[in-house]
Amino acid sequence: MSIDPAENIKIILGSIPIRGKPTIIFEKLIINFFNDISININKTKSARVHSDLMTFGFWCRKANIMKLSENYPQKYFMLGRGKVLHIAPSNVPMNFAYSFAFGMLSGNCNLVRLPSKNFEQVEILCQIISKICKKSKFRPILNKFCFIKYNKSDEISSRLSKDADARLIWGGDETIKNIRMFK
Repeated sequence: MSIDPAENIKIILGSIPIRGKPTIIFEKLIINFFNDISININKTKSARVHSDLMTFGFWCRKANIMKLSENYPQKYFMLGRGKVLHIAPSNVPMNFAYSFAFGMLSGNCNLVRLPSKNFEQVEILCQIISKICKKSKFRPILNKFCFIKYNKSDEISSRLSKDADARLIWGGDETIKNIRMFK
């Protein structure tokens, strides 16, 4: 899938098309990636004023993710589904981060729509993730996701849905009902 600049989709981090492939769930590289995010959130002074960002940093540390993985004894035989489109709510700043984390930890490639409103904690987290993805060991992860922004548009959401193997839709009943109409 390519993006026409006239579509008003802004790529925040990553690239389209997503070139990654599904992997096993709770892949070691992905767990270490999120642990680095956790460490960097705790080191970032501007993050400390955002309790929701600090909570995400605590949640995505390695010890917690390893504990979550214990619920999947067959994890080495489970693969991601493919490309997942995440549509996060525009009024909950850090919801996209959890959605993204679960998408990555479940072995998927992820196209994540960020909140349309501008939130400082979203910007801080995107800067942290961008910095981490520059490390040679994490560069392959940059091919497994893309963060985008666009104003609410059925046309764009429909087009993005066509290229997805699964969708994670956050919002009210009306939002979910509307998105479900798209193939």
